[in-house]
Amino acid sequence: GKYSPFAIFSKFLTGVLNLEPVMVDAKPKLFAAKIGLIFCFLIGLLMLLHLILFVFVIAHILISAILI
Repeated sequence: GKYSPFAIFSKFLTGVLNLEPVMVDAKPKLFAAKIGLIFCFLIGLLMLLHLILFVFVIAHILISAILI
């Protein structure tokens, strides 16, 4: 987004170094965001149902996927 510190810094750096911007496809990022949202809703639902063991399993899967 336009308020992201990384976006602001990268725009500043490309201007200082006279670099051409490289356009990147946003579809993989959107897919990852949707999967993360689904996992978060699933964890929330399992917590409401007091299925704590399954919360830990789903959270472990989500965290493991992030670290890979």
